Amino acid sequence: MKAGRLDHRWDIQTRKTVSDGFGEDVVTWNTVDTVWGSWEPLKGSEKWSAQQFVETAVARVRMRYNPTVTALHRIKNPELGQFEIMGEPEQRRREGETVLHVSRVVE
Repeated sequence: MKAGRLDHRWDIQTRKTVSDGFGEDVVTWNTVDTVWGSWEPLKGSEKWSAQQFVETAVARVRMRYNPTVTALHRIKNPELGQFEIMGEPEQRRREGETVLHVSRVVE
């Protein structure tokens, strides 16, 4: 994997559920690693649904081989936003890369 393509900084985050003062569960995301990776947009769309615009953005992110990343994580970039990992990452050990298929998280 060539370093020139790894031009975006990505935070790998894991989900943590904690209770607030009222006994309600609150989901937080903690950064467990920060890596360099590429960004390859695949498709995107906007549609009107339930009285609001719903955006869908699907992309591919490539990073150096990282067997600890799973579909339970999500990734975040300051310029591009937050993305959930769709399915298990492709771990290409021989090529030295991990490939993630992601979709934008709208909060």
